[in-house]
Amino acid sequence: MSQHPVDLTALAWPVARLDEAIELLARRTGLGSVFHEAQSLPPELHQAGLAALGQWVQATADRLGLEAEPVAVSLAELDDLVHQTAPAILYLPPALNNPTASSLFLVLLAGRRQWLGPKAVSLLGPDLRVRRVQAKVIGDALSRPLVAPHLAAVDRLLAEAGVGEIRRERARQALLQEQLGGQALEVGWLLRPSPGSSLWLQARHTRLWRYPLILLGASLVLQGLTVVTWWIIGRGSLTGQFEWAWLVAWALLLFTAIPFQLLVAWTQSQFAFGVGAIFKQRLLYGALKLKPDDIRHQGTGQFLGRIMESEAVELLALNGGLTVLVAIVQLATASWVLRQGGNGWPLVGLLWLWLVVIASYSWYYYRHSQTWIDIYRRMTNDLVERMVGHRTRLAQEAIQNWHVDEDRDLARYLDLSTRRDRLGLGLVNLAGWWLVAGLAYAFIVGAASVSQLAITFGGVLLASQALNTATRGIEQAVQVGLSWGQVQPL
Repeated sequence: MSQHPVDLTALAWPVARLDEAIELLARRTGLGSVFHEAQSLPPELHQAGLAALGQWVQATADRLGLEAEPVAVSLAELDDLVHQTAPAILYLPPALNNPTASSLFLVLLAGRRQWLGPKAVSLLGPDLRVRRVQAKVIGDALSRPLVAPHLAAVDRLLAEAGVGEIRRERARQALLQEQLGGQALEVGWLLRPSPGSSLWLQARHTRLWRYPLILLGASLVLQGLTVVTWWIIGRGSLTGQFEWAWLVAWALLLFTAIPFQLLVAWTQSQFAFGVGAIFKQRLLYGALKLKPDDIRHQGTGQFLGRIMESEAVELLALNGGLTVLVAIVQLATASWVLRQGGNGWPLVGLLWLWLVVIASYSWYYYRHSQTWIDIYRRMTNDLVERMVGHRTRLAQEAIQNWHVDEDRDLARYLDLSTRRDRLGLGLVNLAGWWLVAGLAYAFIVGAASVSQLAITFGGVLLASQALNTATRGIEQAVQVGLSWGQVQPL
């Protein structure tokens, strides 16, 4: 990056073109792809402060389907905020010798960190060209009104203390942050997708798409390492000779797999946190947008049930958001290993047929669970309503009838729960029975050599692991499907 001084005034947008700047920023960052005719800023706001402009900026963002969030930051955090806040509209204070100048704004497209270099951001200029500027340069310009009155005193103190020129800049920053660190600076607005926008737009803005790709690559490497380690052990078992070189290679492969296992766990956690944040924002937004006429007929118990099931959806999404992707990678690896064995495609076809059987059984399990969850919701609502109106029941309902409906519902619920648990156990057993079916098929059909038979056994074991993972993912998907009916209106 060039070390020449940067004239931020030349890169800033005048207040009269603020509407155009917001429109272009939304389109350049992918937050808004539909063209909207820009609405000019009213003349009376040309000399207004950030507070008055904020209402107009928010109205403009609403028209574009976005959210403009005003941001205030301390002096110590200013450089980091400039680097990490894009896309944003930042207010550029006027020069000290011209305090009555028209307001100017910087349009931040993205923030990047150069390799072994300073933090930098991409600015969209009024000529529609993108330029990269150091975040510290922008931070110094934004903090100028707060820092300028104290610079002379700080420089005089440093000169009297005999601080050298090399260390003076860092010392000046430390003193200013210590003295002014508690004061907040209003620097502009962050542009974000509206919580009511599409989930894909919000996921793209938070770059959640990276984590499935990282997980896919790490899972493929892990499966490859697993196959190679099994091949080393199988080779030694079949030949009857375990050479030290091969054992060392096997141990190194096991240690090599550890970082990838940690990467898989980290990726799943990051994806879960991102999905959880979007989900909570969407729930809060939906709750605030509910119309009274739409929920007037619902009771306290139904609201309680909706809250409980929204928490269930969030927990299931956090714990198993990428389980299906891991299962697909494992199934693909197991299919490839089975193809290398003596039985070839027939055993691969049996594996995928088994998966179809599990999916069909899961659909039946889901349909039965819907009946069970309906009874559960009705019981929750009735219980809460009876607790709220217990005084009326004491006065108007005969004592011998107090628990008739409750006993009937509990008996029905117990019967459905027992059947559901048995169906769930059958779903788990289906994945386990694959191990018996796969090994039996391998023994009955046989193989051309012992090595091919060993490869087939390894493929069957890998497929069993994949089916267990797929079963867990299906169970979580069933639970999400059951709870989604309560969450979807939000």
